[in-house]
Amino acid sequence: MSKTEDTNILAGEIQKDWEKKQIAFHGDKIHMISLFMVMDDGKNPVQEFIGHTGVLLEDGDGYLFVEKLAFEMPYQFVKFTNRQEVNDYLMGYYDKDLEGAKPIIFEDNHVLPEYRVLEDTNMKLSDFSSEEQKEIKEGLSEGVVDDKEAAKKILALVPEEYIKKIPFFVRSHATSKTIEKIAKEHPDLYAYAKKEGEISNEQKEQLKSIVVGIFQERMEKHRIQ
Repeated sequence: MSKTEDTNILAGEIQKDWEKKQIAFHGDKIHMISLFMVMDDGKNPVQEFIGHTGVLLEDGDGYLFVEKLAFEMPYQFVKFTNRQEVNDYLMGYYDKDLEGAKPIIFEDNHVLPEYRVLEDTNMKLSDFSSEEQKEIKEGLSEGVVDDKEAAKKILALVPEEYIKKIPFFVRSHATSKTIEKIAKEHPDLYAYAKKEGEISNEQKEQLKSIVVGIFQERMEKHRIQ
């Protein structure tokens, strides 16, 4: 990829690469939405990669977007009135890094017509300490999660807006470490989550208090509002 912050140039290179690989789309009511991001660590060639993807479905007068926010989280549907809302939703949560080019949103094999960059109000890599930035760039470790279904049940207790406020480049680290912490510090409650079926109301309330408390503590630490 070119070493540039011009999203028009980068989008053109993505399209040429997909044409070369004969990647094509043939739907008029179902579309793949791909959010491309740039990685430039100053040591290796600039790379464009897909940081998030989902499926956009026409639903009457509106749209449904199917996505998965983290590997422990279930798939979810988000309803939008128009495609501009889809762009603003994705840019609001993924345009968080001050360095390099802005994310580019593709609809199938072309830039989303409603693509635009929003006013910069989100937490960025530069908001972390120098040591934390170094760890993020080198790759954060993942927490040990021995039961993905249990993890889904527990993370489902966290308000969705909390999950989405976590910058994408630390989200998987944050969610998996949270589950690992609960498994170690509250093994009895974690065991309930591992059982088949729904968690009982009593255990659910206890787990909700714990997991939400962990998120609030870490969000306060990193000044995520």
